[in-house]
Amino acid sequence: MKNSDHRTISAGAELEPDSVKHTAGNAALSRCIRAWQSAYNEEFAASNDDYEAGKAGLKAFRLALPPLAGHQNVCDFIACITYAMVNEITRPNESHRCLEAAKIALGTVRHDPEQRRGQSKRRGRPTKNPLARENK
Repeated sequence: MKNSDHRTISAGAELEPDSVKHTAGNAALSRCIRAWQSAYNEEFAASNDDYEAGKAGLKAFRLALPPLAGHQNVCDFIACITYAMVNEITRPNESHRCLEAAKIALGTVRHDPEQRRGQSKRRGRPTKNPLARENK
């Protein structure tokens, strides 16, 4: 990973005012951003090395990602990865692999019987439209 492969923020910088504010109330995204920023700042303070700080931040970001289980978690995962991609925290090829995994997980969630329990189940033929008979 080169310096340009992740977002460079000085050790004293805080993402709180601007970046976390733009999470639109998404707790998972805020958690990922805070994890990245905290690990980045800690490593940068210790090593004064932007590359190592970026690696530490990325590792913390990955650990903070929501699991790809359940519809809301998958949506939050996508939001986090998209944020990381746009802000150059992750490499493009890594982001694309993560989004492909999220796409597969989302397809699985759609077919999960546990997720569909609350939905009404359609059985048999659909009811006939009474208006359709009148138009014949």
